[in-house]
Order: sequence, then structure tokens, then C-alpha cells
Amino acid sequence: MINGKSDPVAMGLCISALEAWGGQLMISGYPDSNKLLHPIHCLASQWKPAELLELLSHCHHFYPLTNADGSDAGGISLAALYHYPLHAALISLRNHIHIAFGTRKSSFSANSFPSEPPLIRTLQVLLEHGFEPNEKFEGIVGRGSEIKILSEYFGLTPLHILLLAAIELRSFEKEKHESGNDCFDTMHTVGGIMEVIQACAGVLMKNGARTNVPSPTQTRLIRETPPVCYSLNDAIDARSMSSLPTIDRNELNFDDGVLSLLGGIDRVNSHQKYFTEIMAESISSIGRVNSHQNYFTEIMAESISSIGTIKIQKGLSSALDSDSPGGSDSCSCALCWSEFGVISNRKQFCQVSCRYVCNDCSKKRLKDNGSEYRISDGQFNLCRALTAKDIASSRSKQQEASRYRRFREAQARSSLFKSNSFKLSEKQTDTVKQTASSLASSMLSNLGQTRNAVLERGDKLNSLADKSEALNNASMDFAAMAKELNKQQSSFFGF
Repeated sequence: MINGKSDPVAMGLCISALEAWGGQLMISGYPDSNKLLHPIHCLASQWKPAELLELLSHCHHFYPLTNADGSDAGGISLAALYHYPLHAALISLRNHIHIAFGTRKSSFSANSFPSEPPLIRTLQVLLEHGFEPNEKFEGIVGRGSEIKILSEYFGLTPLHILLLAAIELRSFEKEKHESGNDCFDTMHTVGGIMEVIQACAGVLMKNGARTNVPSPTQTRLIRETPPVCYSLNDAIDARSMSSLPTIDRNELNFDDGVLSLLGGIDRVNSHQKYFTEIMAESISSIGRVNSHQNYFTEIMAESISSIGTIKIQKGLSSALDSDSPGGSDSCSCALCWSEFGVISNRKQFCQVSCRYVCNDCSKKRLKDNGSEYRISDGQFNLCRALTAKDIASSRSKQQEASRYRRFREAQARSSLFKSNSFKLSEKQTDTVKQTASSLASSMLSNLGQTRNAVLERGDKLNSLADKSEALNNASMDFAAMAKELNKQQSSFFGF
């Protein structure tokens, strides 16, 4: 904090200094260290996108994942490793709604609700770093009451949590209306929060979130609860520690009735169509491709976090089952948990995260040297963000080079006119003077000739004017004589 305000740059410098001396963001093996939520989770829940972006630059978010000490993280997913930050941001939205209207009964005004951009930007930052839009919450490795309470969201995607918040907000609105407490400020607050919810839905859907994911379940098929994680039953038993009402999972179905809370079916279809029509991303646009003996292809990419590489596992087409949260399973999708079938919903393989996923969660491809590789939607969003950053960086370098070239050209032109840049000899000076004198004499001669021609023309014009006047006088005398003659003839004949 600087002057009472958060400073992301200062935070980044402090983290860099600590890292230089061997510090780590998360340290295991110490008392109560497993009760701490990851800082990425905490910043996401506080809607601090700038700080979140800075912190992610110090965290490895490329597959294969590693722990803070550099050790292999195993089969855990990116979301589970950082304690589901997308879910955390939307759980925080639900908490704000209950602070405003519900169980906590705190004073509240329409202007005190956090504005839309911090939450929207928080979601965008996370999606641009590869967090999956359709991944269900499977558990946080750790212990403690806070982690146990969060386990109640087991089986929910980020869009499920957003829908839950919208349903509860509508319920509060109905209660206020029935009690006659639907004043302007209250309705204004409800309308503002609903706009935030619909904007969040738009961001998620434009990055691949779907409404056809399976409904929330209490287990992931036949899988056991991941080791060192609380189960849904553990969270239900700890309901007394939570200030929020129990989640009614039967309400969380994306039918036409509840889709109106997310902006309406037309708007939802438009958002999902936007993501569907995005073409396959080309790896070559984000970096250099190198081949290795282990059949990995490393794409050296300047990511938003400025660290790490994207690895396409070209030589692999299968994965081992993992009991870690978000881990691969040969029976169900690692993201939406849909069960694989022989004919429909066949098992697919993400060649970045090395997990089994369903077709709906991996419709996008990366292209390299004419070949296409299936990847999950979250990894596709990551590559899109890297591509956009690479293009922006290239344009910036081109503009800088253009500015430097113009500067050098201006310097060169300026040097030509400096007084000390050249010196004429005495002979050259006399030649210049003679040339100037000759030019001046020639110009004076031409001016004299021109003057004489003008005067001569003037004399001619004066002579012509005199002749015109004499002719006019003669014509007048002739007219008078004709008139007199006519008069005499008339008197002679007696008329």
C-alpha cells in the first residue's frame, strides 16, 4: 500500500526482491500452511485485476504445472493448483449480494456496490491466463474452516455460481416487493447488480462457457474425493460456519426460464456463437517452434506473465488417470465431468494439459506447419491472448523504429544547413558574386525591354482612340446633312 492505495508495480518489485533471496509465494511443510488460500485466489475474490496480473507474472501457469518450489505438481489442474480463482471471484459476488440484502443485514446503498469493471477485468485476466471457463470445482488441497466452506461449491462451474447469484438476487427482489420495501434505491441497486451479472455471463460465454454442461452432482462419477480435500458432505456438515444459505442444486439448470437472468436466450446464444465462430489459432504467430527428443514442441512465447512456455505434446495421445483435483480420468471429462461414451461424447485428448476432455470442451485447435492439435478451451484462450500480445508488441516495435527513423532524417536535414558544415574558397566566392551580378543585370535589361513595350503599346492605344473620336464626329456631321437634305426635298414637293 502506498498512500493508502494498492500499487501493483510496487508489489511486483517486492515479490521480485523476495524471489531473488529465495522466497516463495506458497510454502509447504510449516504449521498451518495448508490452511492458507493461494494469493491468486485471494486477489481474485477481492476483484483486483491489476494486482492479479502482476502476481500471475510470478506464477507458472503453463502446463506441465509446477509447485512454488519448482517441483512437479502432478496431475492437478491449473484452477485447482491456484484454488479456483474464477470461482472465487463469483463467490465474492454472491457474498456481496447477501451483504446487501440477505443474511448479514448490513446497511447498504446503491453507490456502495463495487462497479462493474474490476470484476469483469478480473474474469478477463484469469481467462487470458488459461483458466478453464467450464471447469467444475473438485476440491482444494488443504485443511481449515475456510477451505471446508468453499467445498460446498463442489461440482459447480463458474457459470453455475453466477446463475446461483442471479437466482438469489431475484428472490431478494421478490421479497422486497412483497414487503412493500421496493423503493427506488433498492430497485436501482438490484438493477445495477443484475447488469453486472449479465456482463459477467457475457465475458464467460465469449470465452467458451457453455449452458449445456451437466447439472451439478455430488460426486464425479465413481471417483473418490481427491486426497487431502474436503468432500461435499464435509462442507454440508460444517454449514453452521457459513453465513450463506444452502445451495439448492436443483435450481441450477440452464433452462429458458433462468437464462433470462443472464440476459435472455437470444443474448446467450449470441455470446456462445461468438466463441464458436473464432477460427483455429496459429501457433506460428506467437513464437518460434523447436523440436525436442521427447516429442515436445516448445513455443517460445512472450506471455502476459513474461515467463514460461507453451508445450504441445505432439507424440502423446493418452494420459494416466490422476486422483488430484481436476486430474485426468479415462471415464469422464476433466473439466465438465460429462461421462465418455463409445459412440457419443467420445473421449478426446488435450495436447497441452495432457488430460482427457470431452468434445464440447475442446472444439478448438492450434495449427503448426499444416498440422492441427486439439486443445481445451482454456488453453485456446491463453494462446489467443499471447497472439494478441505478440501482435501488439510487434506494432509497438515498428512504431518505435519509424519514430527513430524520422528523428534521424530530421537530424540529417538539419546538419546540412549549419553554418559550420561547409566553407567556400575565395575563388568560389568571387564566382558566386559574378554570377549574382550577371543575373541582376540580365533581370534589369529584361525589365527595361518590358517597360518600352508597354509604353509603345500605350502610344498605339492613344492613336486608336483619336481616330475613333474623329470617325464619330464625321458620322454625326453626315447625319445632320442628311436631315437637312430631307427637309429641303420635303419643302420642294410641297409636303
